[in-house]
Amino acid sequence: MLKKKNELLTSKTKYYIYYLYNILYSFIYGMKVNNNQINIYINPLKILNNLVFLKNNNLIYLNNLVDIAVVDYISFKNRFEINYVFWNVKYSYRLIIKIYTDGIKLVYSIGSLYKSSLWLEREAWDLYGIKFFLHKGLRRILTIMVLKVFL
Repeated sequence: MLKKKNELLTSKTKYYIYYLYNILYSFIYGMKVNNNQINIYINPLKILNNLVFLKNNNLIYLNNLVDIAVVDYISFKNRFEINYVFWNVKYSYRLIIKIYTDGIKLVYSIGSLYKSSLWLEREAWDLYGIKFFLHKGLRRILTIMVLKVFL
């Protein structure tokens, strides 16, 4: 028998989602929940401030950055979706913070908070051209400097 999505969430996770929404409601565009995965949409200019708060909050406990994934929606105005994927070991859920950018505006680097993000941001810059402001070593790692691109 299939369970509804709400039945898959534990009461601890439901409380946690309610708490997250109440403290972040003025900073987020939206929030979606699927099983044990929470998607939060945040303004790119406020990503660093929000992550400082989320990392230092003892109830949220975001200290494990798993990945930074970039999706290119070429037909959209803000064509790049940057997904910061966190895993919360204490409550056993995945939190994905999503921001959108056009590739021209700078995105704040989170390297001062999460050292693992330095390599992931270099990879995003090398493959997609997204520049991260205040990054400590933004240089190519995968593509050759003399690579010619034809659009």
